[in-house]
Amino acid sequence: MKSIYKLLSMFVVAALVLGSCDEFEDKDSISPVMDESNQAVRFLKANPGRVDIAYNALDFEVTVVRSKDADAISVPLRAVKNARYFNVPATVEFPKGVDTVVVALSAKQDAPQGSNISLVLELDDNFANPYLSELPYYSATVFIKPLCTLNELKLAITFDGYGSETTWKLTDEEGEEVFKGGPYKDGQASAVEYLCVPDGKYTFTVYDESSDGLSYPMDGLVSLTLGELVVLEAEGDFGASASLTFTMTDGELVLDAGDDEGDE
Repeated sequence: MKSIYKLLSMFVVAALVLGSCDEFEDKDSISPVMDESNQAVRFLKANPGRVDIAYNALDFEVTVVRSKDADAISVPLRAVKNARYFNVPATVEFPKGVDTVVVALSAKQDAPQGSNISLVLELDDNFANPYLSELPYYSATVFIKPLCTLNELKLAITFDGYGSETTWKLTDEEGEEVFKGGPYKDGQASAVEYLCVPDGKYTFTVYDESSDGLSYPMDGLVSLTLGELVVLEAEGDFGASASLTFTMTDGELVLDAGDDEGDE
């Protein structure tokens, strides 16, 4: 039945295209030309979309570039979302002969910790070229890691290209969920999560919806650590899930040797 629908759709589209050919004529389209003085100031496309900082190290950076560097210019900069949580300079200063500037930013002491904060920065449109793929605004999610007085587990995931297939959970000895995460976005390169938990016995499990782990189109990696101690590492094709049970007591880590880290 799906094949019949597809064939009918193809005939309808073909008829519409052939029937409308005479109604249009080819026209040359000329791209707009910017004024010679336009600096084409914009945020570098490689700026990160997520910024992870700690409660005691609140500084971070973004990079701004321009296409012309003959003159020194001062470009107004402002935060247009959650400005109250960030220290943002009023201008980006380009010295003569310089086409790339690293802008120092920081979160304020009273910015919320342990949650995602959306930050949007905007450069003055008068210095921008709207026809470039890089834009005069920058959007990022900023996460401030709070102080953990218990056991701080770090979960680091390098995706294979399909973050939407990856989920995970941390359960306690009673099987109750303590933390969970995912699915993530396809094309997302990586993710970092911090889990602050008391002493006890826990089970960490990572799942892959396609049952081929993190293996296509490239090998990924899931790493759970306690300080310098490795709790679990699952790389490439670990099947539908990888799981490990462990116990933390007074900073000491004991792994359950009976666990199977991979599930085909």
